[in-house]
Amino acid sequence: MSVDPVNAQTALVIPANAGISNPGPKPRSPSRSRSGGFVLGLWITPHEVADRVRLGQSTPGVPMKYLLALLLLLTGCTQTVAPSAGPTSQSPSASSSETATPSATPICSPMGGTPVPCSAEEYQKVEEQNRLTEEAIALYRRWTKESTRLYRAGGTNKATPEMLATTAGEFQASALGIFRRAKAKGVRAAAGELKIVQIQPDHESSRPGIPAIQTCVDGRSLQFQSGTKVIGNGTVAKEYITAKRVNGALRLWSIESEVVAAC
Repeated sequence: MSVDPVNAQTALVIPANAGISNPGPKPRSPSRSRSGGFVLGLWITPHEVADRVRLGQSTPGVPMKYLLALLLLLTGCTQTVAPSAGPTSQSPSASSSETATPSATPICSPMGGTPVPCSAEEYQKVEEQNRLTEEAIALYRRWTKESTRLYRAGGTNKATPEMLATTAGEFQASALGIFRRAKAKGVRAAAGELKIVQIQPDHESSRPGIPAIQTCVDGRSLQFQSGTKVIGNGTVAKEYITAKRVNGALRLWSIESEVVAAC
């Protein structure tokens, strides 16, 4: 069966002269400007927030008070409250009658994003997304260790238990295709390992229930050879991964990659 190695980490690390055909990674979409903040999953720049507040416009599903709060967070503004000029003491009866219990407003804090006030329902959704993102990061770390093991073993003809426990979809098909070709060509890493240099949430690609992460992995310590012939060292790659539930369990599902000089 011919498997198209679409953008998996494994398709990038092996040197091009190893003789393992690879159509190359799908190009990564240009990144948007990072100057701004997330309002319940929507990316909004400071200028957009200011314009909407000035015109009295809100964002669909986002009350105006949240935009005002985000504008203060993005611009670094603070509000000073002048001290009261009234009496500093009150009778016990007056104090007890005028004291009210403040209602706490939940603060949504997406992992790596800007905290904003939100509703109790929105807070629960953000916390669930954070949990899924942490799980996706843990899966990627496991898969990177398994990738190193498979490089050193010279590939595999079938999905390993750890591959099945961490990957699915096009991610798994791509990785398995590369490792099958490595085994057929007799290519293996005689030494070295994959090292995760950077790993963080990718809010631009994340969707409710589908976490996304960005990573940078360094494979230059991997020393590849075919038989006794030394081929060369591995490469450095940036990865853009999404994960989704498969039969109730989260798995690494899709990936875009690009070779870079360094992380």
